[in-house]
Amino acid sequence: SYGITKIGSIVGLKDWQWIFMFEGLPITVLGIIIYIFLGNIPETVQWLNNCEKELLTNILREDAGKANGAPNSDSWISWRQVKYAFTDQRIYLHMLIGIGNMTPILCFTLVLPSLLDGINASAPLTHLMVAPMYVIICVFCLVWSYSSSLHNEHSLHAATCFFISLIGFIILAFVGDQSKTAIYVSSCIVCCGMYTAFPIALSWLTKNVGGHTKRAMAICCVHAVDHLGGVLKFVIYPEVDKPIYRKGHLICAGATAVALLSTFILRRSMMKENQRRQFLSVDEYRREDAVEEPCDKHPDFRYVL
Repeated sequence: SYGITKIGSIVGLKDWQWIFMFEGLPITVLGIIIYIFLGNIPETVQWLNNCEKELLTNILREDAGKANGAPNSDSWISWRQVKYAFTDQRIYLHMLIGIGNMTPILCFTLVLPSLLDGINASAPLTHLMVAPMYVIICVFCLVWSYSSSLHNEHSLHAATCFFISLIGFIILAFVGDQSKTAIYVSSCIVCCGMYTAFPIALSWLTKNVGGHTKRAMAICCVHAVDHLGGVLKFVIYPEVDKPIYRKGHLICAGATAVALLSTFILRRSMMKENQRRQFLSVDEYRREDAVEEPCDKHPDFRYVL
């Protein structure tokens, strides 16, 4: 944003138009390249030899397992799995986690420049101050997400992020009007927590929902509910509360606390189900194994915590 303010009206474009150009053009070019060179399945990719195609196909089949087996019909969509998606209580817990995470992201990000305006009166300098903050956030997100992937553990990593974000909002609400340093540091703490929690929570969802149709429906439903939080921006952070926004910070802290609590409830639910499946009798195993398109309800499936 700082660089864009220095570009000026080149070729008749305003600053806000340059923002859309920089955000949209790379994604558009990358999308075209992926569409041309990356096939839907390994067998259709031209730049792979037969051995590589067979290897990748076997990896995908092994990774899918019985929980992701294809529907017993010629349709691309399994309506049975669509029903599963809307009747699975764990997906609703994922929705609570998502809206508790995305509401602060969508709302706090929009008022962040206003918070930093209290530190410096210059708008370009305010934009420049955001840059090192996002560098720190990026590094923290990469390191913590790598740790989550390395240990194949998501719930405690996500919960840690929510706790960090919660502490940051509390500091902003009660100390932000006393120290400019506290505003900057606590804003960085908040962003580190809530931005890092998003990819970890999303990967936790995709790993624990079996069945291609059910997983696709779960992702759509969770994202649809997540972004409802952005509608509340002007209610959570009204202009009359500027520049402290104490009420807004407390509301976001409450949303983060909901996400934190939902994470522990979901983790506990998955632990109990894993233990139940581990000690199934032979008859119970056969009965659950006989269910058509069991998705993640298959007795061999184990939830990743």
